Amino acid sequence: MGGRGVIVSTRSRMLTFTHTSTLAPAQLALLEPIAARYGAAVVPPSLEAGSAAQVEIRLMAEGGGELPAANHPEFLRTAARLSVALQEGLRAWLPYVWFADVARFGDFELAATVVNYSALRPFTPKTKASYVFDVLDNDTPRAVTFSLQRNLAAKLAVIEPMLRALGFEQAVQFAPRRAERLIASFKRKPQLLYSLFVAERELVEQYLGRKDEKLIGRRLRRLFAAKDFTFLAPLLAVEVARALGATISAEILVTAVPLTPHEHQSVPPADSSGLPAGLASVDLGNARGPQACA
Repeated sequence: MGGRGVIVSTRSRMLTFTHTSTLAPAQLALLEPIAARYGAAVVPPSLEAGSAAQVEIRLMAEGGGELPAANHPEFLRTAARLSVALQEGLRAWLPYVWFADVARFGDFELAATVVNYSALRPFTPKTKASYVFDVLDNDTPRAVTFSLQRNLAAKLAVIEPMLRALGFEQAVQFAPRRAERLIASFKRKPQLLYSLFVAERELVEQYLGRKDEKLIGRRLRRLFAAKDFTFLAPLLAVEVARALGATISAEILVTAVPLTPHEHQSVPPADSSGLPAGLASVDLGNARGPQACA
């Protein structure tokens, strides 16, 4: 996994975000939510036995307006769009980054949390009282459960075949018919999912307020399971620009790369079907931070 930061031009108001990762062929299914969100096509290359897919995702946001003042009649509507954009962006990207290491499916509670999060519809603000799911609201568990019951099976219908193709022995745990087990995991340990809601709230508040870059970085540094996601800060900037009317363009490039034991220690050799039995491990702390230029 790698990522390049945002390039900000005060003249053109252009933001860019580039992310590169190496995946097993079956894992290209993880790209679907990202491709759908940004309207980009994924054309997988012809992969020979022992090959992997190198994926480069490029996003560009150009233009966009400013957030209205808090007392402006359009503030709530604009703030709601911004909140939903951040929630949707994180829901698309967190599973893609997290499950680039298939071993993470081995921790059922953490894996279930990420899958549940990706399936959960964003909270749509109606008032200034709350812009994301409120962990102190007694109605939140019911709302989360209702949303998961409607949407989780469709997510699992993509994940289970991917895990079977990767040779993951516990693939059945993520079968659509096991959706209630993942929902039960949320009910048993809601604090795992709630930690993401708290992160969402803090991030949204920063972008609706004075936007302290250090505080945003601090929150991303412990976004989920004590892992560093600071490389996603430029992505959030793109999502905010999108909410404020920027034009978004996206490109997803997929190329075949050879797998060798020295280059990809965490990827076992291809099996008899030509599919790697695992995938490249992600170093969540290996991305470079934002860059700026005039």
